[in-house]
Amino acid sequence: MSIRVDVDLLDVFELTTEAKRVLGSVPREMKRTLDRAAREERRTHEYRNRTRYLEESTFASEAVESDDEVRVEYGARTHYASYVDNRGLTRVRELADRADSEVQYKFEGDADALGNM
Repeated sequence: MSIRVDVDLLDVFELTTEAKRVLGSVPREMKRTLDRAAREERRTHEYRNRTRYLEESTFASEAVESDDEVRVEYGARTHYASYVDNRGLTRVRELADRADSEVQYKFEGDADALGNM
């Protein structure tokens, strides 16, 4: 005597495929969001742009991925950037916080959608 047991895994495979798609988009979305923040900072800062070095050094790095994290650095690469920021003449922190919120909102929504599949 034998009894056959079947398991339909199609839903699991579909969920896995969608999760991989979402995870694969994280670095690109983070970079795009922080590039936009860097452009806005260059356009809206309050410091006097005498040498253009500070403005031109405003950046968003390429995404760096590890096992459970994606990191994009954002800021300015001049030795006096923190001095200018501490004087309240940049929006770097405000724009970084807003970019963080945008990224969190997008991927929390994607995670919720995956959970409801």
